[in-house]
Amino acid sequence: MSDKTITSEKELLAALSKPDSDAAIVRKERLRQKGFKMVMAVGGAALGLTMVAIPFCLPAARRICVPYVPATPVQINNIIQCLKTHSKPQGKIIDLGSGDGRVCFACAKEGYKATGVELNSVLWLWSTFLKYTRGFRSNTTFKRRNLFKENLGDYDAVTVFGAPTLMQALEPKVAKECTEATKLVVCRYPFLKWSPNYTYGNGIDCVWVYHKPFIANQTLPAMYLDLVEFADHPLHPSNQPELDKSKHLKDVTDSIEKSEDAIQQNVQRDLNSPFEHKNERAQMR
Repeated sequence: MSDKTITSEKELLAALSKPDSDAAIVRKERLRQKGFKMVMAVGGAALGLTMVAIPFCLPAARRICVPYVPATPVQINNIIQCLKTHSKPQGKIIDLGSGDGRVCFACAKEGYKATGVELNSVLWLWSTFLKYTRGFRSNTTFKRRNLFKENLGDYDAVTVFGAPTLMQALEPKVAKECTEATKLVVCRYPFLKWSPNYTYGNGIDCVWVYHKPFIANQTLPAMYLDLVEFADHPLHPSNQPELDKSKHLKDVTDSIEKSEDAIQQNVQRDLNSPFEHKNERAQMR
């Protein structure tokens, strides 16, 4: 198409109906192909990101939600110290929700036979890949399965990074399958029904150790008190029976009366003590 100024409708129609040159056709074809490749690249990247994200988003759709949050070095160190102190040396360890396998690898370095159970296919593939590339082929195993289908009684110690709903659901399984020799090493969220036998660390790095016979909790752990889903839990303070007021007043009154009687007895004894000493000296003469 020439650069000549179009002054009439006839010239415009003629210009539009004029076929493109070979160079223009080639240029348009290149642009079309480039646009097609860009669309395919963007669509493929979006599809790939979606496929990778699905395993991480699925837990939110399940009844028991266990999000993936990597363990910190401090948490892993606390776990290892707990296992060294309370578990069988070079025993069998299972990590429930093993993620990228870092807890299993840390246990394997200390001589334990570590098994990780992970439902997320991406994390399971990644931990399995690291198992071979880091030289842990002989002492680590990763299973892609639901952790509730694994028998905990086959292991000397169980490690788990808990979530509120998970810890509540695990209690019946732990009570049924674990032996008195099994040590339960728990991070992030403790069990609701039981008090820990031992505690390591503070804050988010705190690690709780449990074993049979379990110690019953009198109330919910503090971190559960502000969660709405546990407001109706039997151990929540709001659901505990209040102390009978009349009994409480009676206990307080009795305590005060006992204190007053004790004070009067002490005063009377102090008043009588000079006379007692005088009588003792007279007898000695």
